[in-house]
Amino acid sequence: MTTESHLKLKSVARSIRAEARKLRDTTNLTIAQIAEKAGVSGSSVSKATNPELEEDLKLGTLVSILEACGGDIEFRITKDGEPLTKRLSDIDIL
Repeated sequence: MTTESHLKLKSVARSIRAEARKLRDTTNLTIAQIAEKAGVSGSSVSKATNPELEEDLKLGTLVSILEACGGDIEFRITKDGEPLTKRLSDIDIL
């Protein structure tokens, strides 16, 4: 991975964490309650929703946390210039 790609990925991860934090803040749930619903640790919830962290973000954990907060995640894949937008919950990988 080039340095430019790595920096872009860090920026995307920071944005994802910031959006996850916004979603978390809209719930009336504590970190412990979100963690229990998501089947992850409270530490994982805190890390996945802290835009200041630079640790790798595990996609499965993020999806579980977002779903526990009533959210979902979408991403875009392109092939031959054609964008395809999919919801992770629609893909049979998790």
